[in-house]
Amino acid sequence: MKKILLPLGVVLVALVGWVVGLGSIRPEDNSAEIAQYLSIAEQQLSLEAYGAAIACYERVVELEDTPAHNLLLAQVYRTMGRSRLYQTALEEMISKFPKEAAGHEALANHYYEVERYTDCVSTITAAAKAGVRTDRLTELYLWCAYRYTLIGESYEEANCFSGPYAVVRSKGKFHYLNEKLAPAILQSFDAASDFTTTGGVTVDGVSYFIDEEGLKYLASEDTYDQLWAMNARRAAARKDGRYVYVNNLFQPVLDSYDHATSFAEGVAAVRNGEHWTLIDAAGSQVGGPYQDVKIDEYNYCSRQGRVFVKTDGWYILVDSSGNRVGQEWFEDAMPFFTDTWAAVKQDGKWGFVDRDGALAIAPTGEYEEARSFGNGLAAVKTEGGWCFISKSGDVVINSMFMDAKCFSDNGLCPVKIDGVWRYIKLTSRP
Repeated sequence: MKKILLPLGVVLVALVGWVVGLGSIRPEDNSAEIAQYLSIAEQQLSLEAYGAAIACYERVVELEDTPAHNLLLAQVYRTMGRSRLYQTALEEMISKFPKEAAGHEALANHYYEVERYTDCVSTITAAAKAGVRTDRLTELYLWCAYRYTLIGESYEEANCFSGPYAVVRSKGKFHYLNEKLAPAILQSFDAASDFTTTGGVTVDGVSYFIDEEGLKYLASEDTYDQLWAMNARRAAARKDGRYVYVNNLFQPVLDSYDHATSFAEGVAAVRNGEHWTLIDAAGSQVGGPYQDVKIDEYNYCSRQGRVFVKTDGWYILVDSSGNRVGQEWFEDAMPFFTDTWAAVKQDGKWGFVDRDGALAIAPTGEYEEARSFGNGLAAVKTEGGWCFISKSGDVVINSMFMDAKCFSDNGLCPVKIDGVWRYIKLTSRP
C-alpha cells in the first residue's frame, strides 16, 4: 500500500490542536493530564518535533504554573538553538518566580556559555538583590566578574591613567597613550608629567607645556630637569635639584624648595630640610610641619581631598586644610587614587581605610604589600605575586603578576609580566 505523506506543517497543526483539545476533557485533578502532556512532549522532542513539544509544555504551564514546568518550556528553545527565545523564556520565568533560583541559574549559565560575561554578572547581581544566592551563582560570578584582556606593547615603565592619557617609557623615552593604548601625541619626551588640560614635558633640556594635539603651548627660557602638570595656575618644576613653581605665564612664583608636589584640590606639599608643610596656591601654610608626606607616581599628595602625613613617627590622614580625619595611626600608607579606599599598614599588616579615616578592611597578614583602590579593585601582594581584590576582600583577579598598580576609571591598569610592563583591561565588571 502506498503511504500518504502529509506536509509537516499539517501534522504539527493537527497534533497541536489535539493536544490543546485535551484540555476540554480534563478531570478535576489534572495531574494525570499533566503527566500525559509531559510524556507526549518528551516523545515529540525525541523526534525533533519542537512545535508539538512547545504546545505541550505551554499547556502544562497553563495547568500548573511552576518554575520546573517553565524551565522545561524554555529548554526546548535551547535544544532548538534559538538563543534569543531561550533567554526571553528565562526572563519571563524570573519575572514570575523572582525568588526561585532555577531561572537565575539557567540565565546566568546561558550568558556564561555564550561569553556574555557582563550580562552574566548583571543577572547574578539582580538575583542577589532578590535574595537569591547559590553556590553555582557564586561560582559563575567569580568566573565572570572582572574578566580582562592583556593589551598594549611591552614598556620599561607604565603609569596609571590620570586624565585622558597614561605616560609610559619605551626605549628610554616617554610617551602619552590614549585608552586604546595608541600614541595620543606623536612625539616622545625626555620627561613627561600626567596630562590635565596640558602636559608638562622636557626635550633636550627645554621644558614646555603641550596641548592635546602635541603643539607647544607654552615654553620656558629656563632649563628644567622636570616639569609637572599645571593645576591652580601653578606647576612644579625642578632645576639643579631645587623645586620651584611657575605660573601660567611660566614666571617663577612662590619660594624655592628641596621638594614640591603638584597642586591638586588646591593643596600641595613642600619640603625644606627635614620638614614638610602643606601650602595653598598663594604659598600660605595650611598644615604642618610634618616628618613626611605620601606622594604618588605623578607627584601628587592629595587625592579624594585627603593627604597622608607623618607626625610623631606615625602617618595620619588629614584633609586639604590640614585637619585630621579619623583617629587611626599607620606605620605606612599609600595615597588615595580614584576610589575612596586607600591602603594602610598597621602592626606590620596591610588593610584599607576610607576617606573618613575609618578602617574599611582591617589590616590582615594576608598581604605583603597593597595598593589603593581604583575602580573598585586593589592590587595586593601575596606569596605568589600580585593579584586584585574587590571591596568584599575576595580575590577576583587571581593571576599572579610581578607587580601591579591601580585601576583607572576606564578599566585599565598597568601590570608587570616577565620583567616588562603592560596593561590589563577589564572586559566585564559588576
